[in-house]
Amino acid sequence: MIQTEILDEVYVETRAVNKCLEDLRHCPLLVLASISGRGKSALGLYLAEYFLRDDHGNYQPLLFSGNEIENKRHLLDFKKKYFIVVEDLFGRFKVRFDDEKHKFILDILNSNLRGEECNCKLILTVRKTPGSLLDLFDKHEIFKEARIIDLDDEKFALTQDEKEKILINQLKQFSVSTCNCTYRNWFVSDTCDELCMEMPGNTLELCYKVVKDILNVDTHYGFPQACRLFSRHPSFTKMGVKYFQNPNKALVEEIESLHNDAFEKSVIGQYQFCILVYLAVKDEIDFSTVDEVFFRNLLDKFGNSNYKLNVLKRSVKGISDKYLVGDFTKGPIRLQHATIREAILISYGKDYPDEILSHCSFDFFSEYFRPRDFEGIYICIEDKMIINYLMLKVPYVDINLVKQYIEKVSLNLCTETSDQVLSFFKNSTTLLNDDKYSGILNALIGQPVPDHFKPYIGQILKELLKLEDVDIISKFIRPNGCLVQEKNAVSVDNEILANRLVDILVGISCGSTFSPNTKQNTIGRYLYKVELEFDGKSFVEKFLSMVEEHIWGINPMMSLEYMLDEFTKRGQRKEVVSQYQLFCDKHLFSNGSIDVVLKLCCPSSYEGSSNSFVKVNNSLLAEKLLSHLTVQSKEINDYDDNDSDSDDPEHGYNQYDDEYDSDFCDSLVEAVGDYVYTFGIEKNDEKFINAITNELNSHLNKLSESDEEHLPAECQTGRYLDVELCKHFLYKGLDLEENREKIQQFPDLYEFIENFDL
Repeated sequence: MIQTEILDEVYVETRAVNKCLEDLRHCPLLVLASISGRGKSALGLYLAEYFLRDDHGNYQPLLFSGNEIENKRHLLDFKKKYFIVVEDLFGRFKVRFDDEKHKFILDILNSNLRGEECNCKLILTVRKTPGSLLDLFDKHEIFKEARIIDLDDEKFALTQDEKEKILINQLKQFSVSTCNCTYRNWFVSDTCDELCMEMPGNTLELCYKVVKDILNVDTHYGFPQACRLFSRHPSFTKMGVKYFQNPNKALVEEIESLHNDAFEKSVIGQYQFCILVYLAVKDEIDFSTVDEVFFRNLLDKFGNSNYKLNVLKRSVKGISDKYLVGDFTKGPIRLQHATIREAILISYGKDYPDEILSHCSFDFFSEYFRPRDFEGIYICIEDKMIINYLMLKVPYVDINLVKQYIEKVSLNLCTETSDQVLSFFKNSTTLLNDDKYSGILNALIGQPVPDHFKPYIGQILKELLKLEDVDIISKFIRPNGCLVQEKNAVSVDNEILANRLVDILVGISCGSTFSPNTKQNTIGRYLYKVELEFDGKSFVEKFLSMVEEHIWGINPMMSLEYMLDEFTKRGQRKEVVSQYQLFCDKHLFSNGSIDVVLKLCCPSSYEGSSNSFVKVNNSLLAEKLLSHLTVQSKEINDYDDNDSDSDDPEHGYNQYDDEYDSDFCDSLVEAVGDYVYTFGIEKNDEKFINAITNELNSHLNKLSESDEEHLPAECQTGRYLDVELCKHFLYKGLDLEENREKIQQFPDLYEFIENFDL
């Protein structure tokens, strides 16, 4: 919608204004974020008015609310000089990114803002609620280039002078004057006889002392909005500084007064309160599409379920100026501000908490619902109702927010709720992923646990032991016999626990839908932790023996490699070999990653101390090491088909390139070369070097003589020596230039190098 009258003399320029003007000179997109009441909308409108002036560009302002811009995008022509303000695109109360609703319009805005012919400037306002900005600005690329202004940042905090100007301007707008008493004089401290006086013309006059007292109070929400409500409502103005000490309380009490009066007053009074609740829950009311069932339900609280549209329209007029925005004759009407909505929901929720719980967002719940006897302006309910709400929300809400809430309100896990929590975990396996389970358990039992709840912890964890939840096991379950005990950890029989972990490995190997390495890594870290931190060597031995028994059902590439990587710290823990010799001799080389092999395996011909190494047949070791110098034959053909003239080793493999690129780097190939040099050339191990040479020759012969290259690509299965990687192995790994004389002591290897034509 086109906005022609933006602001009058009420607005006060602040440090935030100067920052926004500076950013808009360099970037067409500005995002204003803050909690409710900090003045995002007013700032956006002031900036629009600023750029409307002839000397600042003469931009024509356009104002849209919520998803209105999607329906009216035909008004946008980015080649023209428009200053576009979009308020609450992601919601006024439930601030969330919706892929279906928001991605489409943001794609359009982003494409046009990046266009060379774009002459527009765009402002988006976003209300901050608990968790709303955790990843909101990562959801779309439009925010990568945007300037994001957090109005809650300390650097934009209002100064005393700015606060005084805001308050005085708001008072003037609603015909509230300030006195000229001697309190303004630093040398005299006398004040008026009354701090707020009624004046002729049904106006009010405040003593200047009230103004000064207000400036020294920190409001619970945005100061600009508090000033507006204070100035607009005479009942708030008469409260003086007490209103600012808890403005939300004052607003809640006013709404509660309307609620109580509705039981005694006419049908109009009942309709008016129901309209406010309807708007607080539904966000807007359009007389052509009223939810009559919901409205009748509200009326029924007053013993009146007789819904009439004409009464509804008459009732709106009595509360329109005070609480509402919009013209019901032209379209939907809404509440003026989020703080009014919150006051309505708190007031109504005290009597009907179930109804508010069924409609409110988690943000509102977190802010205003508390256990019984919690002090403050809250909807206080039984612990059981809180737990039930949390359990329902856990699958859909960031688990950290749930944890923060539990910690914030010091929720007691009393006996009354224990069975409920246990039942939830037993029956919600399809709703929660591992992270959710782990997070809610952290929240529920990561805090000091009441003695009467401890038995339930064991039950919950033992139930969860039946699930593929390695994270839960890692955090809360320990094998029997650990010398070091943890608070809140539950001990489980070694055989049961080991068998469960093996089942998880087998399940992964059989095509589990879980990520390919997360669980295996976690099992490996768990073994490491249990052994080193809790002295659980006997459990690790039990687990490895069970893996041996079930090795036929475990995919070595998907399961054992990742597990061994974490258990050995990628080969850094050399003591693993001596402590678990039998298992390591069988599986470390065949199932370990190349990092593990390089650090914990040695050639069978190695004559040094081998307590920390697994000895491996020279030929098998050479084959595994040098496989990292090879590529699939199809990769070569793909290169030949696509770019046969390229000599770039990053894009292809040229057999005839005689020059070695000294800048080329492959750390793994270098590590393989260093291993061969250390265990072969430096130790003068002729048998190992001969195995390496034979493997190199076999790959080189494949590269030059194989008939497979004449087969269709999809039929080729062999691996071929990559020329660049081989050069890198010789030059950097073996350090050919530096160690040429030592390498010459191995005639077959040196002959390969000569024939390779470096």
